[in-house]
Amino acid sequence: MSFNSLIVEFYKSGTQTESVTLQVADNPVADATNATDPVAVQQLTIVTPASQTNDKVVITGSVQLYAKAGVYPVKPISSGTFTYLHELGGGAH
Repeated sequence: MSFNSLIVEFYKSGTQTESVTLQVADNPVADATNATDPVAVQQLTIVTPASQTNDKVVITGSVQLYAKAGVYPVKPISSGTFTYLHELGGGAH
């Protein structure tokens, strides 16, 4: 699984205060292609805003899932853009 074109936007009271576009080298990639079970692979990318008073962060980008040749998912996987919205101090929306 790899993420591409990630943009992290920070907001305070509905107004954007900062936008960070991750460089290609900083986009997270978790490759468990040749791993043996149990598999727990992760890569973290931390973006710290200049201001600690923000109350919302929006992360947009795309995610790519991949597997070895001839390995197919049991259920179809939709392609598209992955958008995650999280209110700081609250829950995912």
